Order: sequence, then structure tokens, then C-alpha cells
Amino acid sequence: MLQKKDKKMIDYKTLFSRNIGILKEEEQEKIKNTKVAILGCGGGSEIARQMVQSGFVSLKLADMDTVAPHNLNRQFYFQKDIGKKKTHALDENLRMINPNITTEILDQGVNTNNIEEIVYKSDLIIDAIPQDTALREEMLLAREVRKSNNKYLLYFMDIVWGAKALIFSKTSQTLEEFYGLEPNCELYKLDKLSIEKRFSSYLENASSDMIRVGNMMYKRELNYYPQMALTVSLAGSVVATMCIFLIMGKKIPLAPFIYHIDYYKDLVE
Repeated sequence: MLQKKDKKMIDYKTLFSRNIGILKEEEQEKIKNTKVAILGCGGGSEIARQMVQSGFVSLKLADMDTVAPHNLNRQFYFQKDIGKKKTHALDENLRMINPNITTEILDQGVNTNNIEEIVYKSDLIIDAIPQDTALREEMLLAREVRKSNNKYLLYFMDIVWGAKALIFSKTSQTLEEFYGLEPNCELYKLDKLSIEKRFSSYLENASSDMIRVGNMMYKRELNYYPQMALTVSLAGSVVATMCIFLIMGKKIPLAPFIYHIDYYKDLVE
């Protein structure tokens, strides 16, 4: 469902005038003209906020979930949003920043029926889908992105006191290689990946506190993934920055390179 622009209020140039100096005007115009798909509006809501505040105006928002009270500690929602569809609540909140954005709402989330269209109609695809719920869809997204030039799939994780992010494209490492699987493997093989295998790359060179929480998850001592606002916001900032660098034509490393920030390791250990 396409959500049209609201009645014009503050013009684009005025709204993002303080970006200029860091960005050139022509770079800001590229941001304005770039189409972004945010798949998963939990942690993805924080990325969406930073993207809209950076000047992106064309967004796809995909999620099947509703806002719950425990989301408010880290996601871009408010008590008024509890019980609402995340896509609709996020659209409403983003328009409080810039009423002139254009959004496409995908309440059915990401599935095998819409992946091809999502990739075809987007320049940047941000995978914010919880990794334990949609591995098959994530693999299909990565394979679809590999078919095209100049399309990028950005994947991230906020982990304890830090964040990690990586970028897949036609020329990057494949997602199969990242997980240690053979090329174009059957999707059922993803179901056999253990939680240790899925997260092992992210825990390399990790702080002791990151490993502590990781071990609690491996041992099933937690039935949820613990997250705090400061690291979700950090991860959002990393992904939004990567998006802007890609638009600016900067040569930034792609997968298997993992960009890694771990405040606990850097400041405590």
C-alpha cells in the first residue's frame, strides 16, 4: 500500500540545510532520489529515523508485527503506538520529521512472493529481519541482489555494547559463503544452521561481555534477544552512514568484511 506525501510544509532544501558542508548539494540530491527498502521495522525503525533525518524520502517499510510495550526501550515508537502495526506507526512517526516522504507499506512483511519486486524497485535494501525468523527469505534477498549491478543489501546486528554491519552485493562474498554453505544450496540447509553457526562470525574478537551474553543465548538461558537503545541507535547510525557512503561513491569494503564497534572492549577491557 503506497502512502502519498502529506501536504507540503517545510521545503526539502530548508529541512536539510545543515547537512550541507558535510555533504555537497549534489550528494544531498542523490540521497533524495535514492529508493530504500527497510525490511523489518523493529531495529529497522531506528535506521528509518536516521535515514529520514538524513534526507531520504522514498521508503518501503515491511513488517508483520505490532508494537508491544517491550519495544519502547529501543525502537522508534511511543506509548501511543502500542497495539498498532509497526509499519503504520513508523510511517506516522517518520512523517513527524518530514511530512513529504513517500512510503510503501508491506504489512505482509518479506516473503517469497514479493522479494523480487522489493529488490527491483529499491537501490538499497536494509535487512533488519530477526535472524531467527526468516533465514530463507534473507538468502533469497541476497541472491536477488546478486543479479543486479549497483544494488546493496546491508545487514547489521546490535550486540550488547556494540554493533556490527556488513554489505552484500553482486561483487561481495555471498551469503552462502558467509555461513559456510555451498553456492546456491537448497534452502532447507539453512534450517540446520545452529545458533552458534549463525552468530559465530559476529563474536570474533568480541569483548568478554559480548561473549557472556552470547553464551547465555547459546545455552537457551534467555528466551529473547537482549537489546538496549544505545546500541540499536549505534547500529542504525552505522548502517545509515554506510548507505550514504555508497551513494557518494565511496569505496567501502564489502562482505566478508564486518565493520565492528564494541565499546566494552574499547573502553573497559
